[in-house]
Amino acid sequence: MGFDLAGIALLTDYKIVDKLRRAGAVSIDTAVTPRAADLSLQEIGWLQYLVYDTSKIKKTRNGRYYI
Repeated sequence: MGFDLAGIALLTDYKIVDKLRRAGAVSIDTAVTPRAADLSLQEIGWLQYLVYDTSKIKKTRNGRYYI
């Protein structure tokens, strides 16, 4: 039984977007750190890939994230 990397990325993206939304990070002005969004270490590891992909997740110059 293998795993589907694209499926894992999609599920992780969904979880991160949900956590950012709950943290109120819905604009560049309300962007938060990964810690403030209560992201797990695994989710933080995915951020660098998801930000540059087709995700809704955006990164500020000072390392904060928003959707």
